[in-house]
Amino acid sequence: MRKDPGNPRFRDEERPGSEKTDGEVAVGIVDAIAMVTRGLCLIGVFVLLVVSACLGISVFYMIGGFIRDPSIAQDSINSIAELISAEKLTFAYADDQLLEFGNLVAFILYLFCFLLWLYVPAALITVSSRILLGTLNQTKQRAEKAGSKST
Repeated sequence: MRKDPGNPRFRDEERPGSEKTDGEVAVGIVDAIAMVTRGLCLIGVFVLLVVSACLGISVFYMIGGFIRDPSIAQDSINSIAELISAEKLTFAYADDQLLEFGNLVAFILYLFCFLLWLYVPAALITVSSRILLGTLNQTKQRAEKAGSKST
């Protein structure tokens, strides 16, 4: 094997000026560990994005089922009414007549739960997509910067 720097078989250790110090090797290992850790975290964020999207879709299916057949929510509304003691929620008006609105409050709380169930996946989708897009932009900028240094 010829010992000239133009030969592709020429090892880095044999190239003139390619001597690495222990500090440079340690930085290379730390960078490699950081890249692997970053990759694993991004995989976790992507899984979070997919799970959040599936959860959001399932909430829309639940809302669609409720719109098609409102009676399926009766058990849930009754349990919420029992939880908040809806029979005690009354409003007295005109000569001791009572207006009972406890079941209405239970229904409103049930709808609020749907909104909450929609907000959680939407917030998770927003956060995870921002993390993924920010990382992709950072990677693109690093690649452009590395490309401009090599030319």
